[in-house]
Amino acid sequence: MNQSSVDEDSTIIRLAFYDVDGDLSEVRNGVIVIDTRDGAIYNTYSFPKLPLQDGDVAEGELSIILPSVCCLFPENIQPCESPPAYPSNDLVVEIYIRDAAGNESNRVRSGVITLLCN
Repeated sequence: MNQSSVDEDSTIIRLAFYDVDGDLSEVRNGVIVIDTRDGAIYNTYSFPKLPLQDGDVAEGELSIILPSVCCLFPENIQPCESPPAYPSNDLVVEIYIRDAAGNESNRVRSGVITLLCN
């Protein structure tokens, strides 16, 4: 994925979910994605509306579109630069879901996403 500060590129991550309480539907900012390079929140997503009745179990697969971000560098080099010494960054994101009651799911990590810094 090419680095960008204006969402010029993206990648898709899919994850399975299972919620016995069935209270995931339409939770605002309930899907949290953390950039493990610096621990900052990468993005949040609202959970889609699920066709559930009271007491139903919520189960399925969720696709998240991750917009591109800037490469991060040592030595006080500004993010989103293109220094020849650092042609790429390894980006790993951590994802969890928070339901309507505030309960948090287990956290999962993506595989390595290569950010091209040029």
